[in-house]
Order: sequence, then C-alpha cells, then structure tokens
Amino acid sequence: MKIAFITHGNFKKHATLKRATGMAEPLIDAGHEVAIFMEDCPDNQEKVTLECPRAKMFWHQRQKAGWKEQRAKQKALSQWQPDVVWICGVGLRNWVFRPTKTCIILGDHSELYSVISTGRLRRLFYWGLEWLYSLYFDGHICASRYLETFYAKRLKRFGKRNTVHYSPYANNDAVIFPPKAEDNALHERFGDKKIILYMGSFMQGYGFWDMPTAFKRLAQTRDDFVAVMIGRGAEKQAAIDWVRQEQLGSVIHIEGYIAEEDLPSYFSIAHAFLCPLRDIIQDWARCPSKLFMYLPFRRPVVTCAIGEAAELFGESGCYYNPNDTGSLAETLARVLDDPCQFSTPNPEDHTYTSRTKDFLQWIESCFQKKSRK
Repeated sequence: MKIAFITHGNFKKHATLKRATGMAEPLIDAGHEVAIFMEDCPDNQEKVTLECPRAKMFWHQRQKAGWKEQRAKQKALSQWQPDVVWICGVGLRNWVFRPTKTCIILGDHSELYSVISTGRLRRLFYWGLEWLYSLYFDGHICASRYLETFYAKRLKRFGKRNTVHYSPYANNDAVIFPPKAEDNALHERFGDKKIILYMGSFMQGYGFWDMPTAFKRLAQTRDDFVAVMIGRGAEKQAAIDWVRQEQLGSVIHIEGYIAEEDLPSYFSIAHAFLCPLRDIIQDWARCPSKLFMYLPFRRPVVTCAIGEAAELFGESGCYYNPNDTGSLAETLARVLDDPCQFSTPNPEDHTYTSRTKDFLQWIESCFQKKSRK
C-alpha cells in the first residue's frame, strides 16, 4: 500500500505528528510506501531525521490562510495518489478530499475538541466538524478507549460497524537511549537525591499547582528527594516566583523546555514519573503520549486511575486521588520508600512496531478489497 499521513503544525504543539513519524519506519519495514505531509520547520525536520529518514516527505510552508495550506496538500496528494490517507488530527488545515475513488480516508482522533475548546462558538464549530468527520471518514483511529466508544456509538446510528480502531500512542526505540555525558552531568548535579520527574504543560487547567503544593508538603517530612519539572506554559514564571517565595529552590527545580533528544538523559535518572490527571471528559478522552515514553525506563508513574492511565496500568497502577494534594504527597512518599511495589507494563507491547502490526490487521479485515495492492 501507499500510505500518506496528513499533518499540521509542529511537534511542540501537536502530539498527533508523533503517530506519523513513529509508524512510518515499521510500515516501510512491512513493505509499504509511506509519505508524510508536514510543515517545514527545524523541529519537524529534526524529528523526521531521527525517527523516519526513509519516509517520502512533502514539506509545506505554514500559511496564514488555512485554505492555502490545504490546497497545497491536496495538489501534492493528488499527484502521489495513495491507497490510504491518514489524517492526523481534526482541523480545516488537515481537510483533504479523496484523491482517487478507491482511496481509504482515515481520521486520527486524540482529543474531543468540542469539549475542551474555549468559547461557545468554537465548541460549536468543533462539534460540527467532528460530526462531519464522522460521516466523511471511512475509518477512525482512536487514541483512547473513551474516543473509541464515543465514535463507535455515533457511527452505529448510521450502520457503520467495525470501522473504529483503538490505537494509543507508543514509545519509539529511536529516542530512548541517553547520551552518557549528559547523563553523568545530571547525576552530579542532583547527587544522591531521589528524583521525581514531571514533564508537561505549566497550566492551571492541567492541575499544575497540585504538584508544587504536594512537593512542599512532602518536603516537610523528608529531604531525600528533588522534584524536576520540565515543560513550559502560562504558569511557568508564577511557579518560579512561588518556589523562590516559599524557599523551595533546593527541592523544586523548574527546568523549562528541554529538547526531545535530551529527554532520555532526564528519564534515565528519575526515581519516579508524575502525570497528573483530572476526573473530567478532557482527561478521559485524551491519550498522554508521555505515559508511553516513560515505559522503557521501567520506573513507577504516579498518576490517577483515569482514561488511558487506568487502561495502561490497570490494577497495579501507582494512583492518587485527583485534585487531592494530600493524596498525591502520600503516594509520592510510598514510591520514594519502595518503588518496586508498583509493576510497569512491558514496553515491547507498546511500541510503534506493535501498533503498526495491529493497524495492518485491522485495515485488512475492514477494507480487504481496497487495501490489497
């Protein structure tokens, strides 16, 4: 098959791009041709070089007018004439028409934008777009069980069955090996302290302030740990000021943004990872890609029994109660005392190679006549 991934934006803002670069090489190894339509920027170029150098790339410049970007993609897509078009994420910049009568159009769903968007008109816009995509796509790739159930129920009304495929994000072997020099430097910096690592957005809407509050509480009873926070967002400067005011500079280290190629050095020295979730539709529906990035390092992930975290870790998860800083502090203490009491899933079951095998089996069973080339 000839498979085209249609993407928009860059990796710093759109996790759906990771699906394209992660699955490209396994698909090529399976004997298929892969093309990726992607915005031309340094971040994207580095990611492609690292993860999928054999993929055929159709680079485009970001346009102020989305229709101009869409038109450029459509023109290149019609020339390449793929058998399968995989649209990574909901949005008008990703909207393409079927280049051939037999082409299969797939939609990749990672969020429920009609729920998380701010403003009534914006939510209404995405509600209509999600309905339009439901009817237009031949198949749906859902990154969470919530989205799988959501679209399966919706499509059942129109007699469309077995056209939804559950496929969470995964880890990629190309980005899990740390540079030894940086690894050693971090060891020297933090000494023998146990490291609790958070990577993500510094935003109130993601429950950000629960973490520093819990770290402060934990530091009142023990001094054998440091909390390292990686990321960026609206609350970053406020967090830096708060740490200074509370005199917690020796406990909480706000690193800010770290390039992806340097992340494995931080992951390798972590004692435990932290992934806060809330009991709201947004967190039930989304699939935090970081959960799968952590797996190869076989460390406990402190999180909540919500959505894909509960799906991944099951009953053996290292959970705390959502929005409860006391519960978070207590769970962190348990992890610091005995991390081995929490088992982690086999990372080999959650690679893009395994996701690719599942995808090919699904598309063969659902679109047997169209996909045989």
